[in-house]
Amino acid sequence: MALEFAFQSERQRYTTHPHELGFAPGPGNRYLYVFDREGEVTRRDGKPSPSPQASVGYGPDTGKREVTVEELLPKLPNGVRGELGLQGTCPECQLIVACVGNLDDDADVDIWTIATFDRPGAARGTPLRVVSDLDPGQ
Repeated sequence: MALEFAFQSERQRYTTHPHELGFAPGPGNRYLYVFDREGEVTRRDGKPSPSPQASVGYGPDTGKREVTVEELLPKLPNGVRGELGLQGTCPECQLIVACVGNLDDDADVDIWTIATFDRPGAARGTPLRVVSDLDPGQ
């Protein structure tokens, strides 16, 4: 979120395009990062991807694990997905992004959100766990 805060400080807006921020997850990453409720994500499995400028996220790195965008994206609850992206009109806009991952190769997933504003359970810029892959009771 620090990249978004710096971007907003310079341009008076947030972005839903991680390429514009210079954000790209490292090798071996297990998460799907989604910056907007609409749009395609950059794939990291050799399948066709949108142009970096059009991408609204990054898929997991499938080099070491066989978890895919098609497996993870449907596990992002509609209520969470519906909140993603920009809210309001910039420069007074706000942003929520999410990530979803499978950490232990079972049916459960790990879901986090982060926002540019305070929310119940998470201050501005602080990740909020929605679902824990390792503690399915959460």
